[in-house]
Amino acid sequence: MNDDIPMDRLATLLARLVKHHGLPLLDETGVEVFAAASGVNLLFFPEDPERVPESWDVAAILPELLKGLPESCRVGVVPPANGRLLRERYGFKRWPALVFLRDGGYLGAIEGMKDWAVFLAEARQILSRPASRPPLNLNIPVAGDSPACH
Repeated sequence: MNDDIPMDRLATLLARLVKHHGLPLLDETGVEVFAAASGVNLLFFPEDPERVPESWDVAAILPELLKGLPESCRVGVVPPANGRLLRERYGFKRWPALVFLRDGGYLGAIEGMKDWAVFLAEARQILSRPASRPPLNLNIPVAGDSPACH
């Protein structure tokens, strides 16, 4: 069995988003340029569907989700290999993630798959925020830290 089949299928689904919906696939440099643009920008970070099956679901509903947003936004797709390099920059912990930006500033992120109403409510709430810095996603081990109770 070919271990690359889920990634090949994800690549096909992402190519469909590019072809039918005009969403660009972004590498690390492309993300920087895209994120800094004026207006509302949304970065879609899918992960390998073998590890995170929700990536299929979010990719499939993304075009419809965009229609339900209160304001229009540009959307860029960050393929998994690039997303892994950029994840900490935007502070999300769970895949897939939708990262909202306005005029280069961070607004928030929706992580994982949600019910339709929850997706829209979270997106509206995020879009109502002022731009800020992304949260820090620090995984710093503490010396002497133990999972046991003290």
